[in-house]
Amino acid sequence: MRGINTGKPQQDRKIFDAFTAAISQFPIGPAKDPVLAQRNFSAAFDELKKLTRIEPVFPRAFGWLGYACVVAYSEGWTLPKPEAAMSTKELLNHAITLATKAQHADPTDYDVWWALANCYLHRAGHSQKWPEEDTGAERKMDFFKLCEGAFREAIFLNRDEGNLNLLAEAADAFTHMGNFEESRRLARASGRIPDWHLWISAWTFFVKSRKFEPGSEDFRFMLTMSLDEMRSVPREPEEQAYLTDMQLLRAAVHANMAKHFSLAGDEAASAKQLRRSGKALLKFQAKFPDWTVSNADRFAPFMDQADRQYWLESVALAGLPES
Repeated sequence: MRGINTGKPQQDRKIFDAFTAAISQFPIGPAKDPVLAQRNFSAAFDELKKLTRIEPVFPRAFGWLGYACVVAYSEGWTLPKPEAAMSTKELLNHAITLATKAQHADPTDYDVWWALANCYLHRAGHSQKWPEEDTGAERKMDFFKLCEGAFREAIFLNRDEGNLNLLAEAADAFTHMGNFEESRRLARASGRIPDWHLWISAWTFFVKSRKFEPGSEDFRFMLTMSLDEMRSVPREPEEQAYLTDMQLLRAAVHANMAKHFSLAGDEAASAKQLRRSGKALLKFQAKFPDWTVSNADRFAPFMDQADRQYWLESVALAGLPES
């Protein structure tokens, strides 16, 4: 379970409600009423400070307090003491310290890595503008590299949920870092249908294909639609966040496509589909080497036993071991 410590204070609903109320006051884009926006933000800042004093530690309160320091810096807003007395560099270092405490308290929570990444990004920008202010170990620190690492960790930890705002913010950060190829990839991913949704759609077309006779155009159409949905997934199988389970479904679909073309008398097309099925199965087995047809059976609790049998026959046809 990711973000495991984040939920601990939720046993006191008032604490969690106070946190969500505080972060809802953060600005989103230019404020129509800057005075009111700053007043609301100052109240949120004070509330987050209170939440950092509770036990057990609430990691996100520290992460967002660090992020709040960055927001105050970027907006040009004055903070209360002791932050008000800090120089810009001291304030940004303070932000990193707070976000790092959150990350240490719960390294499984993507949200605290997101906060830390933003703190690193603005600290990096400060070093670029005023390098003479960096002293000692700071001169050797690559804050942009630390920012990149923190964003990548946040995205990895959030891989199941696929927070699109997180991907968009990471794209923005990579633009600032000059990595336009990665920025474009993340920006496109932030506007896409989540991988999981495409996987379910592909799965639905596959299961529905059983309703039609192999060799028929309807059978081929359903399998083609299943493959099209899987091809729409922007991630590559080599990426950490890729849903490797999809490769087993892909292997099953190609195996049935091979069967379809064989029945239609097109052995060349059938052999091509079998090769694709084998490649997909190898990618799946690279991550799940011990999987058998029995595992595939436990994975899919069908009500209609004909659907269950079709799934099991398909993965076996693809080459998944019986036991």
